[in-house]
Amino acid sequence: MILLIAWVGPLDSHVLMLSQEHDKKARGFQLHDEDDDDDDSDDDFSDDEELQTPIDEVDPFIFFVGTIQAVQASDPARFQSLMQTLDFHYQALANGVAQHAEERKVEIEKEKLEKANAQ
Repeated sequence: MILLIAWVGPLDSHVLMLSQEHDKKARGFQLHDEDDDDDDSDDDFSDDEELQTPIDEVDPFIFFVGTIQAVQASDPARFQSLMQTLDFHYQALANGVAQHAEERKVEIEKEKLEKANAQ
């Protein structure tokens, strides 16, 4: 999260709107308490590593780069202004994040293909 603030600068409603549109995939996970009591017992929780939620499918690097690309596509002048305010270190860091996101996309596609072939 620190990277997002350092790279984008102050978050405003436009960036937040683009972020919310991009993370629709991660929405929909809600905890439902059937008996609606206020018991804070640890018995209600488990360390089930097999539990899958919609957000598990969201890679943070791919999400971040997608959000930045959405800003670039929707408001090129603003994107250019943001990029010009970054010093060399942060520009290099942003490029590294973008490169890692592309590598993750390839890895995820490879994993999906392997999973599909195994079934």
